[in-house]
Amino acid sequence: MPYKPKSRVGGARPSAGPRPAGPRPAFVRGQRPVRQKAEDELNINDEITAAQVRLVGDNIPEQGIYPISKAMSMADELGLDLVEISAKADPPVCRILDYQKYLYQQRKKAKEMKQNASKIVIKEIRFGPNTDEHDFQFKLKHAQEFLSEGSKVKASIFFRGRSIMFAEQGEKQLLRFAVELGFDGYPSMQRSLQEMVRTRLTSVQRIEAANDRFGNQDVVSSVLQSDIDSIRLTAESLDRREMAACVEAILQAKHIYIVGVRSSAALAAYLNFYFRNLFDNVRLVSSTATSEMFEQMLRVGAGDVVLGISLPRYSGRTVKVMQYAHDRQATVLAITDKPDAPAGKFADHVLVAKSGMVSVVDSLVAAMSVINALVVSIGRSQERLLTQTFENLEHIWDEYDVYERVQ
Repeated sequence: MPYKPKSRVGGARPSAGPRPAGPRPAFVRGQRPVRQKAEDELNINDEITAAQVRLVGDNIPEQGIYPISKAMSMADELGLDLVEISAKADPPVCRILDYQKYLYQQRKKAKEMKQNASKIVIKEIRFGPNTDEHDFQFKLKHAQEFLSEGSKVKASIFFRGRSIMFAEQGEKQLLRFAVELGFDGYPSMQRSLQEMVRTRLTSVQRIEAANDRFGNQDVVSSVLQSDIDSIRLTAESLDRREMAACVEAILQAKHIYIVGVRSSAALAAYLNFYFRNLFDNVRLVSSTATSEMFEQMLRVGAGDVVLGISLPRYSGRTVKVMQYAHDRQATVLAITDKPDAPAGKFADHVLVAKSGMVSVVDSLVAAMSVINALVVSIGRSQERLLTQTFENLEHIWDEYDVYERVQ
């Protein structure tokens, strides 16, 4: 039977009749129309540009590396296509097969997999802080049915107006719901709720929430324990590499700007007090009007360091000033309660200081401890300069009776 090569896809070499007798002419690449490929298609035949390829498969005499001309000849002899199945390999890996049939099978398989893939459905169960027992059981039953069907359940609690004062009650509802369903993950949910209470309540609502929280408990013990917890959580979450990076940035800075407003202004002044004894290039940005704060930082730029202190309920002025410094290519450092806090979004390095107080006052103890750690870390790296500075200060303090002499 005379040989009839298979028609090829996209610029293949057609045959008008039987192959003439005699040796096959040498393989020559010609200019052929470019086939328009879909995203899932492979290079075939003349589209393969490598000088040699690795042939694999059961329909060839011996697997191995062949010149592209030899591989094309073998495909022609079988009346099939040379298909590049792994273009990134060196050399590319090819198979000899019926490409149209292969493409049809692959697309059919992908379609079946897509049809058989189970779609994940998320069902939401919503609670209020004062959901009664009947409603709770009704929602719990529905959640159990959703889970048995293979769906996911998202439980959320909503507050309207001042109902956010009952955050703890809502917390208990979600805790009970999670326990009834047998799921863990409540600790992260609890932290999220506490974060919401700290950052979104007005001062009046925080007072009322504190009254509900403390109840008849000893206020002194409760407040001190809350501060102890803040320091413990800070010690656990503060990244020591970030502290080292902050120290290095401050030591290399042309100018150091310290920013803190409202209750954080006290922390900024405290840090400025010690930095002025260590550096000559420190400036405390006074917390006046926003426009005046920008005027004090008019010349900030690359090589300068801006250290902003921002704790819940995050002052907008501090964040705007830090954004300005970031836009001016200065190195921005932040002392705040979490890396993704508003101030953290514009900071090159973040020192985390937890703040867990839910009351009219802001808890600053953890931030104060972080500042102390920062000053001590810088002092250790500049021990000789620090010693000389305070020796000079001691003479001045003694000469002018700055401190009372205690017998």
